[in-house]
Amino acid sequence: MKTVLTVDSGICPILREDTVVIPAQIISDTMDTYRDNGKEITNREMLESQNGYRTSAPLMGDFEDTFRSLLESGVDVVHLSMSSGISEGSVNISQLVANICNEKYSNQVYVVDSLTGATGGTLLYELVYRKLLTSNLSGRELCSALESLKKRIQTSFYVPDASGYVRSGRDRSSSHLVDHALSWSTRLANLTSLKFRVDFHENGDLYLKKIFRSSSRNGMLQMVKDIVNDRTMDSYDSQLAVIGNLYQKDVDMEKIRIYLAQYFDQVLEQEIGAVVAAYGCPDLCGLALVKK
Repeated sequence: MKTVLTVDSGICPILREDTVVIPAQIISDTMDTYRDNGKEITNREMLESQNGYRTSAPLMGDFEDTFRSLLESGVDVVHLSMSSGISEGSVNISQLVANICNEKYSNQVYVVDSLTGATGGTLLYELVYRKLLTSNLSGRELCSALESLKKRIQTSFYVPDASGYVRSGRDRSSSHLVDHALSWSTRLANLTSLKFRVDFHENGDLYLKKIFRSSSRNGMLQMVKDIVNDRTMDSYDSQLAVIGNLYQKDVDMEKIRIYLAQYFDQVLEQEIGAVVAAYGCPDLCGLALVKK
């Protein structure tokens, strides 16, 4: 293999023996720090805790240790970072370390700003991982393929309680009024029975796409049916869709899978990680598709 694909944990890859994940940092209000590796702290622990949490990019040392080890084994590295629109540090620190490493080694590190994350990151990673298995691409070639593919990933989140999303400071709704005239999410965040669809914008920001009325149990299915139906499927590649739930409570994910299986050859499910749990809520769900 010429190239190894690495990711920061905000990408939420489906874990395999050869998956290389560099964990982001989770920091509690009491200043306890955890690596987002699924072991030091779980989604359930965070969502049931009385503490508040925030996140930061992976440590520079973790990037350096991972990149150097792989370069010394004689491969190129393509690092897929969580979107700069919500984690600018993840992109900037990985690129800084890549630049340092690339001056020393003949093999190179290529950093790709995914412009997505969580469920969208799962889909992008899966497509590129499969491409690596069926080809022998150099790092430069794989990076080029990623830059083209990432523009076709559409990621939408069902957010039953938007208060954490608003608290995170990552709401860029007012910047995208041309896309949807909804900039009043803060005022609406805690009104009962109102649910939220939050999308990644094409530039990697998160913004409020739609507000709708639904029960907590049915909201995700309602959002999915609004996005994927007989009228809209001509817009999407039918090979693969990815769904995810932060911490399943009321939403029936099997119903979502069965509905999408009518339209897609394969529907993968991957739990959304703790980077999102720091600002999320039970049954925050994601849907990621590939646009034609």
